[in-house]
Amino acid sequence: MAAKEAKGYAGPRLADLVRGPKGPEQLLSVRLPVELIDRVDRVCDILGAGKSEVVTALLNEGLVRYDARVQRRGSVQRRAKTKASRKHR
Repeated sequence: MAAKEAKGYAGPRLADLVRGPKGPEQLLSVRLPVELIDRVDRVCDILGAGKSEVVTALLNEGLVRYDARVQRRGSVQRRAKTKASRKHR
């Protein structure tokens, strides 16, 4: 598994996509552009993995990156608020 895993997203990521025991699952039905589905199908062919596995890994990758971005942005906002409150003292 990847060295840095975000809290809550311990599922497979593209870099370490492996078949193994699965946790609880729930069906999610979404409408996607055909071009995006074709790209996912190509990744499935390259990795020799199923569509559900690849989509789960892609979602995990995106969520990990999103969380990292939000954390960086949040720490910058907290520092700005702290500096602003010091000026008013």
